Amino acid sequence: MDIEELKNKWKGLDAAPCKSPIDEGELVVRLAASRVSSSKDRIMRHLRTSGIAGVWMPFLACGLLAGKYGCPDWLVVVYSLYGLLMGVWALALLIRFRKHDFITMPVAQSLQHIVTLRRRISLMRAAGILGGVFIIGSLGMVFFADGDPYLTAGFFAGLAVGLPLGIFRWIDLNKRTRYLEKALRACAEP
Repeated sequence: MDIEELKNKWKGLDAAPCKSPIDEGELVVRLAASRVSSSKDRIMRHLRTSGIAGVWMPFLACGLLAGKYGCPDWLVVVYSLYGLLMGVWALALLIRFRKHDFITMPVAQSLQHIVTLRRRISLMRAAGILGGVFIIGSLGMVFFADGDPYLTAGFFAGLAVGLPLGIFRWIDLNKRTRYLEKALRACAEP
């Protein structure tokens, strides 16, 4: 390779169009905004699922507990009201959460909404656990009094599967809200 050929290649490189430099701050904000929207979508999906499941609980209570297993009427009513209350509560949180656009809001205001949401979800979970313990305990006593081994085994199987699943979902939702909070903080710090 001689010197003239090298000069020609060098001039060709100068004439080639260059890519615009990447603004790292803008890239970080875009990535954080993407994380904010995906975290918000997952939280909304969780609240929607919880709300729909809770609203269906009265139908489950009337169909299975009253119809098939002959549970006392008071327990069917309490189970139905519990499910309906928890479902409506989750749907109300969903509606309130959906109306906030965290990306266009100031970050401090967005973080305030997230902290409020986390408190309300924690309050809802605590109320759900307290009500659930009462209802599950009452169902257990009714099933034990009936003496049916299949109902008793089903009760323990449901408890063994449902309790860890509920705890896992609670931890996952808390993790999602913390992740959303971190993504919002990242938007503030380009």
